[in-house]
Formats: sequence, structure tokens, C-alpha cells
Amino acid sequence: MMDMESGLYFGLDSIGTDMWQRLEHPQSLAALSDGMAQDYAADADRIERDLGALLLTMADHGLVEFR
Repeated sequence: MMDMESGLYFGLDSIGTDMWQRLEHPQSLAALSDGMAQDYAADADRIERDLGALLLTMADHGLVEFR
């Protein structure tokens, strides 16, 4: 991914790529976290915190927007 305004390039690992693909269909952070927690057999609260932080960083760079 690239922030066109700053020219910065952002790479995602396999889990980040999975999150990005899931965002093809807009959904709440809670729904995204719950789905990923099920698929990765991980703690939903931790996933929600981690995804929230990543999405805020991405929003700061214009890569995603919240509705």
C-alpha cells in the first residue's frame, strides 16, 4: 500500500493482509475482531486492541476511513 500524499509505502504481514482483504466488505471493528479471533483461535479483546491501533495508524495516513 502507498500513501499517495507522503509517498510512504506500507507493507502488511500475512495477518495484516487477511485483515485488509476482510475490509473489502465494510464492517465494524467488533465484527472484524470477532471473525479474526475465531479464525486464529485468539483472544478477541487483544485482537480488537491490535486491529484498532493498526487501523488508526492506517487512517492517519489516509489508507482507511471510518464511517
